[in-house]
Amino acid sequence: GDGGVDFEYAGKVIDIKGTIHWKSPHLKQYPKPKRWADCYVLAAVDVGGKRAKLFGWAGRDQMQTARLVDYGYGEQRSLTVADLMPGLPSWLPKRKDTEK
Repeated sequence: GDGGVDFEYAGKVIDIKGTIHWKSPHLKQYPKPKRWADCYVLAAVDVGGKRAKLFGWAGRDQMQTARLVDYGYGEQRSLTVADLMPGLPSWLPKRKDTEK
């Protein structure tokens, strides 16, 4: 594990949660992590198909109060795509393409 830290930007912690489920992915977090992130991002990954999709994000408060679901290996905080905010947080810099 990464201790709940995938990236840090401007003093904020970002945790990317990956899934292979494309049809109904859930953003999941164990209820007592080593460290709560400021932002949780849900992304689906298809390594064989060489594709990925960003489903959205949730803040710390939203994740800490998400419903508890047992997926068969202990309860986890869980949010559906409908619960997530689209895109990425406004405090993250926008991508600047360098191609001409």
